[in-house]
Amino acid sequence: MLTKGVVFISIPIFSRILNPTEFGVVSVFVSLFMITSILIQLNVAGSIRQYILKSNKHTGSYIFNQVLFFLLFFLILVLPITILFKDNISSYFEIDIKIYYLLITGSFANVFISFYEYYLLGVNKSKEFSIFSFVRAVFEIVVSIIFVLILFTNKDIGRISGMVLTYSLFALYSFYRIIKLIKNYTFDPKYIKYALAFGTPLIIHQLSSVVLAQADRVIISKILDFEYVGLYSMAYSLGMVMMIVVTAFNSAWLPKFYNLMKTNDYKTIHKNLITNLKLLIILSILASIILNYLLPIIISKEYADSFSLVSIIIMSAVFMFIYLMYANFSFYQNKTWYISIGTILAAIVNIGLNYLLIPIYGYKVAALTTVISYLSMAILHYLISSKILHSNVVKVGLVAKFILPYTLWVIVYYYFSIGYFNYSFLFELFTVLLLIWILYKSNKK
Repeated sequence: MLTKGVVFISIPIFSRILNPTEFGVVSVFVSLFMITSILIQLNVAGSIRQYILKSNKHTGSYIFNQVLFFLLFFLILVLPITILFKDNISSYFEIDIKIYYLLITGSFANVFISFYEYYLLGVNKSKEFSIFSFVRAVFEIVVSIIFVLILFTNKDIGRISGMVLTYSLFALYSFYRIIKLIKNYTFDPKYIKYALAFGTPLIIHQLSSVVLAQADRVIISKILDFEYVGLYSMAYSLGMVMMIVVTAFNSAWLPKFYNLMKTNDYKTIHKNLITNLKLLIILSILASIILNYLLPIIISKEYADSFSLVSIIIMSAVFMFIYLMYANFSFYQNKTWYISIGTILAAIVNIGLNYLLIPIYGYKVAALTTVISYLSMAILHYLISSKILHSNVVKVGLVAKFILPYTLWVIVYYYFSIGYFNYSFLFELFTVLLLIWILYKSNKK
């Protein structure tokens, strides 16, 4: 949470030192970085935490085998491919060859950071994990600002170089800490088999999750150009502040949810979920109104064209919460394959709609396709939980009772924000007074 907060605070700073085109190049780099990192490490890093939690024996030997396997996999397969097809890949994504090399370097470094972070999570060193992540985020921001303002004429490459340097230095530190854990340098195929058995089935799920969140930027860059990627990415980054809230809601809710499921207390589960949904909708509306006044002050006016999209992006976070409402029932029953199916289908919807609509309506429609994608994922998981797993979930009619008015509010507010309607202040004042009245009536009950 703290690390994400630092990253969010840095957005206004980078909006002042990067123009939309430069910000767009960085955004596409981040999207490709996330995808490449998953493909390079085959999710074997994720198995470290799982192994420690389930076994807690021979941890050093297990980690050594994962490091050895990754290095061999990278040197024998990944590195030759990246070198052989460097021109094709960089040309397809329309990125500078320097950025391509930075992409491969950063993705390679990120693997060792992942190894170390999953180890910390596995041994329950959450404080050390938080400090490590926080220091890395602050260091990256400071170095990137120095690179952009002083050392690089190409500001986008300066920002990316700051990221990659940070990952490289922290990868060295992570590698050092990992080596200290290893007591036995013996190769054991059973550890590799365990890691691949755990990690490879989740690759498609992880890729689909990244595609769902990041594909719109790459598609905008292909169909339009990096300036529009920058505009959209700025709105997306600001609107995704509600994703932090959703993640916090879900993290706090899960332990209670599992305990209630053990006692089949569905009445309390439904009551808590609806209460959380109502609270999240209220927070989303207030965030939309506050950001409407705050963004012209803290964000460069070069990005003003995208500010109207923030309330729509925020709405996608609400639909993500609804998806989690239903997906948690699948997690509880260990039916993770259904989670993957839902994510894959939502990613396909996202890609299809973006390729179909962006050429016609421009970059702004990507905000709508994001909402539709998360909505489709929520509907899919409702059907999976209720019809296939036969879980006693919150009825969709009850959810719609709150979602439909909220959706109508977002639509009306969007037209106010683009100047289609006048007197937006009166609409905002009416909204706030209505929310106060609703909260008052709720507390009175």
